[in-house]
Amino acid sequence: MSEHILAIDVGTTSARALIVSTSGTVLGMAQKKLKTAYPQAGYVEQDPNHVWHTLNEVVEKVLANTGLSKRDLKAIGVTTQRSSIVVWDKRTGAALGPMIVWSDLRGSERAIELLEKGYLLGAQMAAAKLEGAIHSADDIDMKHLAWGTLDSFIVSKLSGGGAHLTDRSQASTTGYLDIETMKWNGLLISEQSLDDVSFPQIVDTWGEIAETSKTSFGAHIPITALVADQQSAMMAHNCTQPGDCKITYGTSGVFNMHTGSELTFISETLIPWVQSSVSGKTTFCLEGMVFTVGAMFDWTVDHLNIGRNVTELETLANQVDGSDGVFVLPALQGLGAPHGNPEQTALFGGITSSTTKAHIARALLEGVAFRIAEIMERVSEHTSVPTASTLSADGGASANDVFMQIQANILVRPVQRHRTREATALGASVCAALGAGSIAQSDVDTFADYDRVFEPEWSSDKAETKLRNWRDRAYQR
Repeated sequence: MSEHILAIDVGTTSARALIVSTSGTVLGMAQKKLKTAYPQAGYVEQDPNHVWHTLNEVVEKVLANTGLSKRDLKAIGVTTQRSSIVVWDKRTGAALGPMIVWSDLRGSERAIELLEKGYLLGAQMAAAKLEGAIHSADDIDMKHLAWGTLDSFIVSKLSGGGAHLTDRSQASTTGYLDIETMKWNGLLISEQSLDDVSFPQIVDTWGEIAETSKTSFGAHIPITALVADQQSAMMAHNCTQPGDCKITYGTSGVFNMHTGSELTFISETLIPWVQSSVSGKTTFCLEGMVFTVGAMFDWTVDHLNIGRNVTELETLANQVDGSDGVFVLPALQGLGAPHGNPEQTALFGGITSSTTKAHIARALLEGVAFRIAEIMERVSEHTSVPTASTLSADGGASANDVFMQIQANILVRPVQRHRTREATALGASVCAALGAGSIAQSDVDTFADYDRVFEPEWSSDKAETKLRNWRDRAYQR
């Protein structure tokens, strides 16, 4: 019996396919960027058909690179960006409009209205935007309409339309999951005059979930995991005990801390998600997000010409010991946790005639690290669960040694970097292996492999002073 696991990971900026052995060895990876449209201020869209075709391309490529066929696969795990909305026709599988990406802010006003009625959700959640997405969908008989987050659409396509599913880690991020019942919130669905028939069936995070269709995928392969991207990365780090925490530096920067079976609520911007739910056992994690991290780096390179590429930001930042008074507030899509201000814009300040590109690059890395520090500070102040002494890190920006050292300095705690930067994809393979019965829960730590630990070089007093000074300038106190 083959023991190769295919992990499908569709993030905000790219689609990836990873093939991993059940012993934790990454055998191959393929990745391709996705196209994103910004039709007007605050709107973020992608073409679901383009996403599907791109996903097929990376799957074929990783199979070719590893010399494997689809019949060699033991199981498939799927992880995707969360709370992005796809509406499609159940009969044909055809998307009925663009995918509204999670970072899209068109639901800001609706989120406020629903909050005032007692529904806990934010502008990035699907519940703030689904009504508009359905109303703007191509003309269709509503009984044939299906909607879901991107994982639902992908599984529907993989199964040839036979499965319309999601798991609770994805469902909890939409705003529609009733945490008490672990089912769809009928009151909110009724409030919005929606039909629960169009909602996906909720299934366990891993286990016997679905099967690919030979017509659509080329082979009958079990799909044994559906997991949201950040919760997936938690599994790659073996963050399975209360207090375990990680940061993923992708398009956004996402901090998560495992809270066990305890549902911990801090604020509308630091809220609990379902980490996983299997056989009636549900665990939770807290999350805080910096909306623009990788996106901020890309924007600075593309529009300010600070370096020829993102990699060069590290080279520039390493040329100076500090930012020389320059500061950056990374907020291209509003200000996330713990502030929750969708109207806030990005700021570059403290620039003088002596400022160099190196100072700006350094300030940019520091600005992101300070934002992560704000999140962790708030979590520590308002939870009884102590955070782990070491922060685990992954994502594309974690490859930047200067950035990782800055983050360790500002947090005054070690930061360990996962050897597999794309930990979201790796986590999906962990969950799929669990779902297929190929590994036990005690084997998960095999996948938590780190290539470097960055030790802090600052004292607590120095870090506190730096953070305070940055706040005074960034928030114009």
